[in-house]
Amino acid sequence: MPSVFALAGSAWNFYRKQPALNGVLVWMLIFPSSLMNILSRVFGPVKPDAILAPFEGSIPFSPQSLLLVLPAYLILAVITIWGVAAILISAKRTLETRAGRSRTSFKTLRREAVPFILPLLLTGVLRSCFTLLWGLLLIVPSMVYAIRTSFYNIVVVGEHTAYRAALRRSKDMVRGRTWRVFFYLLAFAIFFFGPAALLSTLLSIVVNTVILSGMSTGLIFLADVIGAVFMSFATILFLLASVELYAELKKMKPIQVDL
Repeated sequence: MPSVFALAGSAWNFYRKQPALNGVLVWMLIFPSSLMNILSRVFGPVKPDAILAPFEGSIPFSPQSLLLVLPAYLILAVITIWGVAAILISAKRTLETRAGRSRTSFKTLRREAVPFILPLLLTGVLRSCFTLLWGLLLIVPSMVYAIRTSFYNIVVVGEHTAYRAALRRSKDMVRGRTWRVFFYLLAFAIFFFGPAALLSTLLSIVVNTVILSGMSTGLIFLADVIGAVFMSFATILFLLASVELYAELKKMKPIQVDL
């Protein structure tokens, strides 16, 4: 199997060759993520160091405000899932043939991703419920189940299989290589989300320092948006690298029992 760096490099090269993914990144990942960051700030509890986060808690908690904020979160989450589906559709040909990596438009990706929104959402909820049930028994089986079903979203979009069938398909592909897949996914997370989280943290420190120096407190919202940019870019590369990993697993002979 190729190294982590080889798969990450393939993900980056694929992203560079698909301009339509820029539209997905901006409008279906960065935009909803930025709004969710801002909503979390203004609807969150007021902290003692309010000078560092002057907008936190500006929307007081009440049943009325909850009825407005929760639907907004749901809509933004659905847009994000829509974006994930669009990314996976763009990468779908990776699961078929390397020569099939044809370009497509942002409009086409949006349209073709719509039928996958509900299956992705419900399969993800189902997976979370099963993981939680395993967790109530023992932690390790819960972790194993979560790792083995990591590719459910790729199965839903790439193989048009949803719900429990998608979870079973992902388990079958990973079984026998559970911990190997875990270390690949962990490496992807560190490789992509590590720098994004570090840059977001540094940005927050800089913005808080600027605010304390007397400049506009509105910069805190700029930090929320730029943080969403970092994390969204990491998300798209993580998904593409995961598709590359799944494509490699499909080439390998199935193993029935973990060693």
